[in-house]
Amino acid sequence: MNDPTVRAELTRLPLLAGADAIQIDRVAGWSRARRFAAGELMLQRGEPADELHVVVDGRVSLSIHAPGRGDLVLETLGRHDVVGVSWAVPPYRWGLDARAVHEVSALTIDGVRLRAVTEGDDPLGPVVLRGVVGLLGDRLHAARHRLVDLYDSERRS
Repeated sequence: MNDPTVRAELTRLPLLAGADAIQIDRVAGWSRARRFAAGELMLQRGEPADELHVVVDGRVSLSIHAPGRGDLVLETLGRHDVVGVSWAVPPYRWGLDARAVHEVSALTIDGVRLRAVTEGDDPLGPVVLRGVVGLLGDRLHAARHRLVDLYDSERRS
């Protein structure tokens, strides 16, 4: 991914909504292009959370292992979605597995550097924190809708 492409992806990222051009350039310096093969594990539950991925192309499943039931897919993410927010929340370990459903092209951002700007008086800190809160709110809202669908389908059975 060339620099203009990285900057374009970061500019579209709700996590950085409100960031100015200088701040986008800083985050671009902490970013790199990555490819994940179909079926490849991108994040593993319990491992240190020190980066995040922005899906440029492809689909990623978020799952958790349920004893006796195997891996349960909780959500599937696609283009422009952020994979991994545990870099922002102690104890900084992944809570889910993330696996490429198909080949995934992603922009990987150094979560340790993003976390560092939120812990001081860096002007980028509040931008990132607002983005994380918005992302977590969206995920919580989606989870509530899935629960309603789940309980609705059980009632109809």
